[in-house]
Order: sequence, then structure tokens, then C-alpha cells
Amino acid sequence: MAKVVLENITKRFGQVLAVDNLNLEIQDREFMTLLGPSGCGKSTTLNMIAGLEEPTAGRIFFDDEEVEHLPPEMRDVSMVFQNYALYPHMTVFKNIAFGLQMRGVPATEIRQRVAVVAKKLGIEDLLDRKPRELSGGQRQRVALGRAIVRDSRVFLLDEPLSNLDAKLRVATRTELKNLHYDLQKTFVYVTHDQEEALIMSDRITILNRGRIQQVGTPEEVYNHPRNEFVAGFIGSPAMNFLPGVLRQEGETLQFHSPAFTYTLPSPLLPSLSRHARRNVKLGIRPKDIRIQVPEEEAIGKAEVLLREPVGSDLYLQMKFSDAILCKVRTDADNPLQRGDVTTFAFNEQRLHFFDASTGDSLLV
Repeated sequence: MAKVVLENITKRFGQVLAVDNLNLEIQDREFMTLLGPSGCGKSTTLNMIAGLEEPTAGRIFFDDEEVEHLPPEMRDVSMVFQNYALYPHMTVFKNIAFGLQMRGVPATEIRQRVAVVAKKLGIEDLLDRKPRELSGGQRQRVALGRAIVRDSRVFLLDEPLSNLDAKLRVATRTELKNLHYDLQKTFVYVTHDQEEALIMSDRITILNRGRIQQVGTPEEVYNHPRNEFVAGFIGSPAMNFLPGVLRQEGETLQFHSPAFTYTLPSPLLPSLSRHARRNVKLGIRPKDIRIQVPEEEAIGKAEVLLREPVGSDLYLQMKFSDAILCKVRTDADNPLQRGDVTTFAFNEQRLHFFDASTGDSLLV
């Protein structure tokens, strides 16, 4: 078990800045997810923790031990790759046992440890097969087994579920979370799938262009995003962003957009009044837009452009004005059709405001 600390970590590949002065503390036994789009630096960061890449600058600690110059085999980490990386000529048993054999673990102990891990992963009947005889999900379990049989201090997982079909991915992420509970080890998990991150993580580190945008629990990054990037990246469907300007009108503060004028609820005034006359973006999630409200409650009207039924929910693409489109979540049996016009209002407890220039939240 280990706490992992990244201190002022920078990584360059020639002129390309992949990771930019990253500082992060991953707690002992924590399930930390590095989340972000392709090219954000998350896999590079994981590889530096593993020892597969050396930082251009900065330090890495496992507890109080500085490790950035140590080779991978001296860091006591286990890594699970996206492409499984199994030895095709070896059986499942030999694939799982290989790391223990290289460490000189006695054969009797190897058999015992492999048997325990195989049972835990539900692959005890596959030990004599070779990788080509396995499904994708079974191969992924073997890769996980090879990692956890070593009983390392830190487990590193680089998009291990991305090659699985949707149903198997859902089942396997549950198994992974249960494994974390059982093993009580530090897990560092890389993914671009925000739903996966929200479900599995103790905390999430959101990266973009090599920089940390926010670190927090799933609830914190979803409900209190620090900037427009985080707000738009976390949540499915993505948050809507409506451009406008804040204006003081007597004792009230109003949000003026091309489509409507909205008087803000009084609890927001202490945070937003100092931003009057500033160009901003109002952020609102699809689930927090109410439609077909009484006229006296309505902020304005919007036209339905597209219906997107998704099981028990229906997503409506709405047009608030010629320049503003918005997605709304409603019940699957809602009768509104393309071309219909309806009233709308916002859940006033779930409003977000961002500086139009910097993207920073005005409510944090």
C-alpha cells in the first residue's frame, strides 16, 4: 500500500508539452481516476508513475520514497494495459504466474496464489487455455489476474475496459470496484469515459492539455465544476451553455441573452453582483430545464428541433433563438414533436455561471 505524490511533474516530447507542472496527491488505498480527452496527458502521467516514462522535471514519491529515477521493476507496481498484453504462446495459468516466476516465488506458492486470484475473477476453469481461445472479457480478466496476483503497492490501469462491448464493460467495472474494496490497495485508473469515472472513483482528476482542471469526488466535480471545461466534460448529455451578459437592474440582477431575459434568484446575488456588465455563460444541465410550465412561471419559449428517445428518457433538441440551441431531458411519453413550441424554466438550485473569456466558474 502506498500514497502516490506527484510534485511539479512536467513531461516534454521534443517541442510537445504533454504534462505541464502537475501536482497531485493520491491517498493510500484510494481509487483515483485520471480523466480527460485524448491527448490530455493522462496516460503519460500513468506511465511516469509506472516508470515507463521519466519526467522531464519534477518528483514522484511512493509514501516518502522518491521513485522517479527507479526502473519499473523496483517500484512494486502492477499495470493493466488497454490491449491486455498477454503472452499468446502461454496458457492462462502461465500468463498470471509469469511475474511471480520472474521474482523467484516457490512453485507451490505460485499455484496457491494463482488459484485464489483465478477464483476471485471467475476464470478458474480457463487456466489451461491460451489467449486466442478466450473472449475479450476473459482476456481482460486474465490481464487483471496477472496484475493482482503480485500483490503490489500500487495498481495502474490504462483504459482496461475500452475494448469490451457495452454490456461487458458495465459488468467488469463493477468487478473492478469490488476488487478495489477487497484488495485495499491504491488504484490509479485512466479513462476518457466520464460515466465510468463517476461510477468507479473515490476521486477524479480531470486533465486537459496536460494541466489539472479539477480534483474532487464524483459529486464535487459534477455539482460544482470549477470551469467550463469540467462542466462540459462531466455529465451525459453535456451541460448546456447559454451566452449572455449580467446586468444590474435596481436591486435585481438579470441575465440577458439573445433569446430571453432572466431575473436571477436572490441567493446568487452575493456571488454574481460584482460581475455585473460582464459577458458570461449560463450553464444548465438538460435535466434541470423544465418545459411546458405555466406562462406565469416561464422564462421564455423554445421550439423543438429533434426528438431523441433513450429508454425511459426523452431528449429534446430545442431552439431558444436562432443562435442558441439547447438539449432538454424529459419523460419518454412526452408528446412534443418537431416544430412544437413550448414554455421553459430553470431549476434555480442548479444554475452555473462562467466567465465568457476565461471559462472560470463565477460561483466557486
